[in-house]
Amino acid sequence: MLALARHGRRRRRHRIAAPVFNAVSSPIASINVSIARPMDADELREVMGPQVVETARAVTALGTELAIDSGRH
Repeated sequence: MLALARHGRRRRRHRIAAPVFNAVSSPIASINVSIARPMDADELREVMGPQVVETARAVTALGTELAIDSGRH
């Protein structure tokens, strides 16, 4: 899952976000990146998207691992 948005004056800045989930798959946070250079939606989705999603998945995995190790899942 990935969210894209434009913001700022003249909507030149972009934001991209991916959710972080807890051990029971509920969304609890997100990884948000703001890009302050011109970039079209396809480039944003293809270049930044996979990196943001991978980061969110890594945080989810770490949080899940910590919750399971501590018995809180």
